[in-house]
Amino acid sequence: MAGAEKCHLLNQLRPTQWEEKREALQDLFGSLGERMMIFLPLEVQYGSNITVGDDVTFNRGITILDMAPVSFGDNVMVGPNSSFFAAGHSMDPDERRNVICTAAPITIEHDAWIGGHCVVLAGRTIGHGAVIGAGSVVTRDIPRWSSRRGIPAGSSARSGPRTACWRSRRPRRARRRREGRSEHEGSRCRDGLARGHASLPPPRKSTASSWTRAGDRGP
Repeated sequence: MAGAEKCHLLNQLRPTQWEEKREALQDLFGSLGERMMIFLPLEVQYGSNITVGDDVTFNRGITILDMAPVSFGDNVMVGPNSSFFAAGHSMDPDERRNVICTAAPITIEHDAWIGGHCVVLAGRTIGHGAVIGAGSVVTRDIPRWSSRRGIPAGSSARSGPRTACWRSRRPRRARRRREGRSEHEGSRCRDGLARGHASLPPPRKSTASSWTRAGDRGP
């Protein structure tokens, strides 16, 4: 219960008590780097199995069950109400009645960003620079410089400085090639939609014959 007692004392501190919070975190965690930003409350199981690198940000409501080691690399960002479950229970109900637990380490590598309300399960590694979309459940290892979202976290895209360009323009170019359209045609279409109307040819003028009623037809 030592971790729970330390968390309780930590969560009583005021937001501006920076030095007191750092001292409490150093006492709680197994290892703490420089310049951590944390918004309380924080809940952990033991605390001593948690290692935190430099310039890490924890938003409010983080839960860490550290029955096995849980490590956060440098420049990691964790959104609010996210959970890291390095502990579990047996699949056998008889063993669960005897409170037999399982555990496996969790590793969050440098520069990873984990959105709010995410869950990371035991034994998983989130690679360097990876991004996890809000509300995701991580049930497998996440490659470096990739992004995942969903339950389970599976949809992927490249992460890093060129992500916005790669996700927005490259798929459109591939689609235009499949449809036999050029880049110039696609640009005209987008410009027309931006003005509030599509760049379509004008409607054909109607003729008298095209609007003749069935009763007015000749023999």
